[in-house]
Amino acid sequence: MAYTHTQFEHIFTSTAGAGEFSATATGIKSKPFFVGYQPVTIRALCVMPLTSGADMSGAVIQIDQTNLATGSTASAVAACVMVASDKPGHVIYKDGLNVRVNPGQKVELRVSTAKTGTQQFAASMWVEPSWEQPRNRSTTMRVTT
Repeated sequence: MAYTHTQFEHIFTSTAGAGEFSATATGIKSKPFFVGYQPVTIRALCVMPLTSGADMSGAVIQIDQTNLATGSTASAVAACVMVASDKPGHVIYKDGLNVRVNPGQKVELRVSTAKTGTQQFAASMWVEPSWEQPRNRSTTMRVTT
């Protein structure tokens, strides 16, 4: 079995499998990114406007991290605030995040501040494995026979 041994880009997709999202309503927009065996560290969040001529200024696109065992959500782990000059072909990013996501947690893309009109965007996060023994997470992991 092959494992990712380097950084990778996770492209958020909707529950319908599309890679485009609307900024016109608040709430969770993506399928969750679950962390199973290997802990990961989120290094960056990227947002790419897709609608030509649309003004996304003031829209806030963020990622939330949720602990599945407790249900507690660490809101706004990272957020990109859009401005009027953000156009298709631009990549708006926030890096230097260093957000650790452990087994038994998930990450989701959310619009926390919406805009009216038709503003579509795509989003991704830059992630790398956290190199340690996964079984160190004794409160959330166990080995089976």
